[in-house]
Amino acid sequence: MARQFTASSSQYGENTSAVPFQDGAYTISAWVWFDTNTPANERFIALSESGGHHIMLAYAAGSWFFRLNDGGNKDIQQVVGVSADTWIHVCALSESVSSRRLYIDNVEVAASPNTATASSNTWTDTRVAVHETVSANHLDGRLARVGWWNVALNADERTALFEGAPPGSVRPESLAAWHEFDDDNSSTVIDRWYNGIDLTLQGGSGGWAEGPEGLWYPTNSRKTSVVAAAPTITADMWGIQQSQPNPPSVAVVSY
Repeated sequence: MARQFTASSSQYGENTSAVPFQDGAYTISAWVWFDTNTPANERFIALSESGGHHIMLAYAAGSWFFRLNDGGNKDIQQVVGVSADTWIHVCALSESVSSRRLYIDNVEVAASPNTATASSNTWTDTRVAVHETVSANHLDGRLARVGWWNVALNADERTALFEGAPPGSVRPESLAAWHEFDDDNSSTVIDRWYNGIDLTLQGGSGGWAEGPEGLWYPTNSRKTSVVAAAPTITADMWGIQQSQPNPPSVAVVSY
C-alpha cells in the first residue's frame, strides 16, 4: 500500500517536534510515484529548522535534487528524465559533513558525490510531500516505505532496500524512523520504529493507492526496542504485495 498526495488539496505529512537524525552520517530511502504529468517542482522529503535551513529531496524542472541548505546550498542536481505513473526508488545519504551521495533506482547519479563541507545545523521538523516551509511544491503522487538511518548505508544494504527488504531488516541498530504509509489510521502515518516519529497528515488523508510491487511487508505493529540479532523469517512475520519466491537475504528483526 501507499499514500496518495494531491497538490491541489495541499496534502502533506509532518512532525514539528521530532526528527530522525542530526548532522553527520545518515541515509534516507524512499519510494516515490509522480502522477500523470511530468513533475514541475515537487518536494517529497524535507527536514528543516527555524532558520530556514534544510535537507530536501525533490524533482524539479527536469532534475533530481538532493539539497543541503546550511546557509549556502550544497546540492546534488542531476538532469535525469523521470517517467510518470511508475514507482522510483530514491536513496540519499551523507557519509560525513563533506560527502553526500544520491542514488536513483540503485544507480548513483553522475553529479554525486557532493564534497562541499557543510556547517552544523539543528533540524527540528520532519515533513513529506511538501516544501520545508509547507507553503509550496506539494507532491502530486504517492509515497511508500520511507526509511531514515543515522548512518550511511553500504552498497549491499541499499540494494536490499531497492529489491524489497523493509527498513527494519537493514542495519536495525541504526534505523531512526520508518514510515510504511500503509496505516489504518487515516490522519497519521505511524513510525514503525521505536522513536515514535509519527507524521500528522494535513489537507486530508489523500487516501490509499497501490504500492510498489515485490516489497516484503512486516506485521502492522510498532517496534518497541532494538533487536540486533536476526531471527528466522517465519510466515506470520511477512506478507508480500506481489509474488516473490524468497524473502530478502538480509538480517531481519522480530516484532
